[in-house]
Amino acid sequence: MPSYVNASLGSGVRRAICIALVAVAVTIWAGDNRVRAERVPGVDEIVRQVEQMARIPNHVRMNQSVVARALLFTWRFNSVLEYVGDELTATTQGAPSFVPKTFPVELVSLGQTMPLFDLKVISESDENGFIVLGGPRSDYDGTGAEEATFTVDPADWLVKRATAKYAWGTLTLEQEFDSVEGYMLLRRQKATVRPLGLVVDVEYSNYSFESV
Repeated sequence: MPSYVNASLGSGVRRAICIALVAVAVTIWAGDNRVRAERVPGVDEIVRQVEQMARIPNHVRMNQSVVARALLFTWRFNSVLEYVGDELTATTQGAPSFVPKTFPVELVSLGQTMPLFDLKVISESDENGFIVLGGPRSDYDGTGAEEATFTVDPADWLVKRATAKYAWGTLTLEQEFDSVEGYMLLRRQKATVRPLGLVVDVEYSNYSFESV
């Protein structure tokens, strides 16, 4: 067979392979976008799922142990958190004076406050495959967080990271959870507080549930 025929056939084969590869890539891209669109619900549905999975029962009592570090200094303090009526309260011992009195409660409740914010989806899938939402506080009255960002794992609908801006500074949390008596409750947190320059490690223990 003449060489020019072989060359022609080789060129045709290469062209067919290229076309096939492009078709496969387009199919994968379209399928990935379609799956992603199906996977990421609207903001209201995300908030509903998070509330359902991470609800703190109003008859729970827990211990919170905090180790805070800044420069060469270390502070350790403990709180007992429980509900009084519908309000989560903290009895704290050993906290330095510059730590806001609301800080122990803010650590626990930040991940529960998504309905208070006018949220929008910032990213449908970050580098970890998590959904990122953020926005200002609805009807902000000068107390609590002014704005916040929440990073939600769509595999379990838990807030794995949250950042909130307060009058006293900005709090950023990374969170781990455990199943306790059928509830997904906090086990550990790592937090940073700006501009105080604090790095905070938090552990939760001794969960107990009063009869209701």
